[in-house]
Amino acid sequence: MSNLDQLREKLCKGEYSSLSITWNEHACNYCTVEKWLTEYGTDIKDDDFVSLEEKQKAIETNSLWCAHWYPDTPVGFYHIYASTFEALLSGLESHISDEIMTREQGER
Repeated sequence: MSNLDQLREKLCKGEYSSLSITWNEHACNYCTVEKWLTEYGTDIKDDDFVSLEEKQKAIETNSLWCAHWYPDTPVGFYHIYASTFEALLSGLESHISDEIMTREQGER
């Protein structure tokens, strides 16, 4: 099983779960990442990025990756943004680690 398949299995556990990865969603509006974040991406917050440094790098390089997933059902979802695919994968791994720690603390 590939690393991406393992990652998907950790993120998406439900029968109706899904995962989408996009790159440069802003390009369809003929604008930069910075303009897209200020004019179109109004629901994107700083903490939706892997880090504030990644947000700045995305603006500087005009490169924006997004992972959007529904972990259990088509109702509740998460999303995370980064400037590179590698940073996005790292952010997803961190999310999984945080989720596991939270679950273990709840079981105590």
